[in-house]
This record gives sequence, structure tokens and C-alpha cells, in this order.
Amino acid sequence: MFIMRLRITLFLFLLTPLITLAALPVPESIITPGNLKEKYKKDKITVLVIPGHINSLRTGASFRGINERELTKQAADKLVELLRLDPKFSVFTFTDVEPYFQYPDKIKEFRREAYQNSRALSDKGIVSKNQTVQHVSIPNDDSLILYGINKWARDHNIDIVIHLHFNDYPRPYRRLPGEYTGFAIYIPERQLFNHHSSAAVAEAVAGRLKDYFPVSDYPPESAGLVEDQDLIAVGSPSAFYGAALLIEYGYLYEVQYIDPELRPLAIQELTHQTYLGLKNFFDPEFSKTFRATANLPSQWTKYLRHGFRGDSDVYSLQLALLDQGFYPPFSPEGLRRSKNDCPINGNFGGCTRKALIEFQKNNGIEPTGFAGPATLKRLNELYRTN
Repeated sequence: MFIMRLRITLFLFLLTPLITLAALPVPESIITPGNLKEKYKKDKITVLVIPGHINSLRTGASFRGINERELTKQAADKLVELLRLDPKFSVFTFTDVEPYFQYPDKIKEFRREAYQNSRALSDKGIVSKNQTVQHVSIPNDDSLILYGINKWARDHNIDIVIHLHFNDYPRPYRRLPGEYTGFAIYIPERQLFNHHSSAAVAEAVAGRLKDYFPVSDYPPESAGLVEDQDLIAVGSPSAFYGAALLIEYGYLYEVQYIDPELRPLAIQELTHQTYLGLKNFFDPEFSKTFRATANLPSQWTKYLRHGFRGDSDVYSLQLALLDQGFYPPFSPEGLRRSKNDCPINGNFGGCTRKALIEFQKNNGIEPTGFAGPATLKRLNELYRTN
């Protein structure tokens, strides 16, 4: 199926192949994985967090009254809160960037120079186009906002820029959930100056996210990390030399994002794992001493059964079963089922029931697949809140 991705790119008539690492001298301001880690040892890492569609007339993807801009703002606020508690990070937001837009002519000139570099290299035949995902073009004003963000980040020597998004895709019946689920992280394509630092940071973040969330099963995104030449947000064309990530946290129609009871739990978990991923890039031992998940410990007081939907206690139960090694459960063929088939979403379906039966067997509890007194007692022993 041909899919037009809902993502931020240039107008199609402005798209041009980008520079290769060998095409120009490496800029003095380029940031490598090695010097990021060296800086972390001696100083603070500067991070700019940008929620998708900020300051745009468009709210991004939407589904049943939930729009992407609302969710990305909530996620960005949570991530910024976590990062600001850590003395090793100095965190900036769009509020810091906003004064730059008082000088649009400077941003336009910055954008024009990037276009000229790209077009010149294309005309010389140095670069071949490499497009893995088809994007929807954006208006000139939105392009200018993204270039303004990149210019601010370059002028202020920002080490890492993180753009947060949620996803959707065109389909005949937009009121019904789509077929794809899961996260993906877009990074600069390997010909770009900031590919290596971006890929190294993104791998660490994806490593944490995939422990709790499914990787996108949209085929071009199935590796989790997607190299891209066109996205302005990750530095196209050669507009930013630091590490740049665009995280698509999931699809708007996934239960945990549209349910008002589960949404705060899911966003808290997404940002918690993002923070741990960043820390793991700099200090692989850090996560061994920090809470593995944002939503455990927990306390269960009500019985839980097959058929419960959008339930926060079921959400915590699924996390506990995953932590204990039973979720997702195994298929009859003996293969672990995927998180796309068995997500952590607060729905007590067949996956949760099978995993709970295995948990009960392992703990000497009658394997009914029903979380009654004995099961809750054991869960509360394992995950005390005090």
C-alpha cells in the first residue's frame, strides 16, 4: 500500500538531494558521539525539546477529537521536567527559540543558504537521492519555523535537538483505527554531517522504548530507526550539526493515547524511557540504579478479569507481567508474541490472560487467568509502593 506520511518536510518543489560527508569540509561545529560523551564528563549537555506542530496553524494528525499538538505538548512538558531534574543537562524549549522569529529575514537567508548548498551539490552529481519514506509537504511558514529552530540551535551550540510527534496515516475510514502501531525515530541519513551522533543517541533511546512499546510495524519504519534526507527537523538540508532526533511515539488511534485515563500513564512511560535512553547513551550503568518504569511500583485493590478495557490497573498489571518476564506471552509455537499484537494498553484481552496464567503458575496460584485475592496479594508483595 502506498502511504503518504504525515510528517514535516519541505515543499516538494524545494526538495533537493543533500550533501555527502565527503562533499564538503567537515564543519568545525560538528558534534560526534565521542565529543558528546567527553563533554558529559566535564560539563552539561544542552538539549532542545520541541513538541510537534508548535506555533503552527495546523495541529498535526487528529483522531476522534485528539490532536497531535496536544499530545506532543504533554509529552514535551514531561520530558523537560525529567531532564531539568538532572544536573547533567541544560534544557531549552520553544519558548527560548521564539524571540528569533522577530527576525524572519535572517531565518530566510539561513534557509536560502542551505538550499543553495544542497542544489549545487546535486547539480554536480555528487549526491544521489535516497528517500525511504514519502512525506507530505508543508507550507512555507511552517518550513520557516523549523529553520528558525535549527538556526537557533546552531547559534547556541545545542548538543541534542529532540522533536516529539505522534503519527497517523491517510485511510478511507479515518474514524476507525488504522492497521499500524508502534514508535519510530527519524534521524539524518548517513550522508549528513550529523548522522553519526544522531544515530548513536537514537539507538540508546530506541533501546529503552522497545522494552515497553512496540516498534512501528509500518514496513519502512520496522527497524525502529529511519534515516531520512528530507526532514527539516533533523537538519535537512545541512542546517544543524548536532544530534537530531524526531521521535514518532506511536499512532494517535492506539488505545493508550485516546483513552483519557491511560493517556497520562502512557506519556509518562514514553518520556521516562526517553530520558533513560539519553542517560544510557552517556552512562550505560545509570539505568541499573534508576526506576526501570515510571508506573511501577503500584498497588492493586480491585479484581481484574478478561474483558476490562482502558483500565489503569490492567495497564500496571501488564507492566508487572512484562517485568516478570511473562508479557507478551508465548504463542502455541513457542515464540514470544510481539508488542504490536500484545501492547501495554490497559485492555485485558487474550494476551494478558495468557501471561497472567503463567505468572500464577510460577507463583503457586491457581491458574485461572483472573486476578483475584491471591494474585493481587502476590503482586502487591512484589510491587509495594512504600
